[in-house]
Amino acid sequence: MKKAIFNVSALSTLLVPAVALAQNPNFNYINSFVGQGLVYLRLAVTVLTILMTVYFLYNVLRFIMNTDATKVADLRKAMINGLIGLFVATAVWGIIRLAGSVTGVDTMSGSPAVTCPPGLKYNQAAGTCGTSTSVLGI
Repeated sequence: MKKAIFNVSALSTLLVPAVALAQNPNFNYINSFVGQGLVYLRLAVTVLTILMTVYFLYNVLRFIMNTDATKVADLRKAMINGLIGLFVATAVWGIIRLAGSVTGVDTMSGSPAVTCPPGLKYNQAAGTCGTSTSVLGI
């Protein structure tokens, strides 16, 4: 009996935000959170790509300058690791862009575009999704 009461109370607690959002949904807090996360991700990928490029070029110069056969093999391995790192960084950048285009978030600007649920129009003055329209346009 206690378990059933707990389950019902947990379910009702989870549904309370849905009832509150049904009144006048405001998704700006989610958009700002996602936008800030994208800014940090973009900055991290840019910095990592620059560091990996410098690391790769440094190893290329060391490879060219070195004549010792044992060190050449190690430097060749370091250059290959640098190329793999550059590929991974570029792939992460592409995945972020793909995720942004799938979710409707503009990953090139600092803040995401507001995407309203079906049946609601974006109210530019209020900054919310609030004007309810019928699916049929009536």
